[in-house]
Amino acid sequence: MELESLQTIILALTFGTICYVLGKYLKVPAILFYLIAGIFAGPLGLDVIHPKALGHGLAVFVEIAVSIILFEGALSLPSQGFETSPVSIRRILLFSIPLTGIGSAIVIHSILGLSIKISIFFGAIIVVTGPTVIGPILKSMAVKHRLEILLRYEAIWGDCIGVLLSAVALKFLVMEEAISYKILITSSISQIILGIILGIGGGVLIGEIILPWVSKLGDRGLPGMVALSSALGMFWFSNHLVESSGPLAVAVSGFTISYLNQPYLKDIRHFKDQVAMLFISMLFVLLSAFINPFDFIDFIPKMILTAVILGVIIRPASIMLALIKTPVSFNERLFISFIGPRGIIAIAVASYASLTIKSQSLAIEMNIVLTTIFFVILMSGAFATIFSNIIARILKVSITEYESGIIFVGINPFSENIAKFALKHVPVQFIDTNPSKCAVINSKNISVICRSALDDDIYSEASETGFRRAIIMTPNDALNALIVNHARVFFGINSVFKSISSINDDSWKDNEGHLIHSIAFDNNFNFMEASKKISNGEAYLAIKDFSEALETDIPIFQIKEKGIKIVRAENIIDGKVLYFVEGKENT
Repeated sequence: MELESLQTIILALTFGTICYVLGKYLKVPAILFYLIAGIFAGPLGLDVIHPKALGHGLAVFVEIAVSIILFEGALSLPSQGFETSPVSIRRILLFSIPLTGIGSAIVIHSILGLSIKISIFFGAIIVVTGPTVIGPILKSMAVKHRLEILLRYEAIWGDCIGVLLSAVALKFLVMEEAISYKILITSSISQIILGIILGIGGGVLIGEIILPWVSKLGDRGLPGMVALSSALGMFWFSNHLVESSGPLAVAVSGFTISYLNQPYLKDIRHFKDQVAMLFISMLFVLLSAFINPFDFIDFIPKMILTAVILGVIIRPASIMLALIKTPVSFNERLFISFIGPRGIIAIAVASYASLTIKSQSLAIEMNIVLTTIFFVILMSGAFATIFSNIIARILKVSITEYESGIIFVGINPFSENIAKFALKHVPVQFIDTNPSKCAVINSKNISVICRSALDDDIYSEASETGFRRAIIMTPNDALNALIVNHARVFFGINSVFKSISSINDDSWKDNEGHLIHSIAFDNNFNFMEASKKISNGEAYLAIKDFSEALETDIPIFQIKEKGIKIVRAENIIDGKVLYFVEGKENT
């Protein structure tokens, strides 16, 4: 039995890693490969992965994996994202999720004829979308910044809410008639209150005291290890005090640490990314092998019908109703409606329930629920993966390169002034290593990252929140050239720009000419001189029609119908343009 358990874990890890690499190579979510690999390697296929050999250990593994996934997801959320669409995010969490749960419970009860209690459990857990599926989908496409934020926040906090709701529903399932419903309600409220309090308190303790001290030891791997082990400890402690409060505690703590935005955050994220994907890959394969759809072959058509109704009717209806009278347009609501893939949390929690329920009759129904969730995940994930780009184009919610966010590397009077203009059209974010300059920009309610622009995590995180262009403007010519080459790896050769910083800046005149195409504005324009002139009132920015511009005016941004275009030295421009104009304003 021990050898069988060891074989199961190792092969699940191996197959999971292969699926993850394949997903990365094909630039699609790996979830479909996980499901196929689990069926292929499990009892229905090669019969080399036997989840049941793990016994109760599988349930323990599921609990640990869920806590890691929630912590990782919350830690990845951009804290400033909530500020962009607070009303819409609240509406999705407070209205769409309950509507989805109620509708799903009614559908599965009507179609599959499951008991009321089991149907309520299904409705509670199926509300969750999958951050591990949403993330890769959003990376493979360019949609409006607001949509990315909404989908990411729904994914992680929806998961957390789903885990809490399913915990309550699970208690409801096994509850004896003699137990008061008042006790159940009190217990649920306790879960929420304790989870939030411990999450915030633990997040502050970890983020403000423990991790800063650990970071001083000089080992880049330590902050990630300490953060993850602390999160698992908090998960256990919270569950120990109030059953099932742990998931909310770790999610809130992860978001709190992210909100604090300390320098060590990049080390934590790098470490947790690897660990989380390791757990997710292995767990998905294990749980897929645990399911045997042919045990309920007569129910399969009804399960598929349930999955279709959830995706085509229930989710769209709940999203459309929840987002009425919000800034989210009708087409944007439609897009969110049809892009709601279910993920690892749904199948993990359902598997945990099926492992812990002792009643034979409930266990049979729970296995039907588990298999139905398998089909929901398979179909919703496949649909989102294959059709998300097509739907985005049809609904016109995909964005052009001119609508994507711009990262400004280097804070100076010139970059600050053009960033203020850009902010009227697209998302803007600064990067600088000077804490005092960062504080000034932050006080003006402009997003800023006070870290080195050579940090890989900056660009991978930025691309996840709609930033896909960069303008490099530090006083160091050699550093600018280095950052350009670095940022191109993430944003592409046509999306990274540098402005000349001094009269001695010949870095763009290299033998191969690979930086010539990166020069922004004009080959003879010096942004350091421009900064001085703007500070002294000797120059200003003005919008002019191209036909009215003087030869001495330097084009900065070409104003498009949607968004702005960063002008390159060799660009042919027309229409309305933002110019750098020398002289006194209004003279």
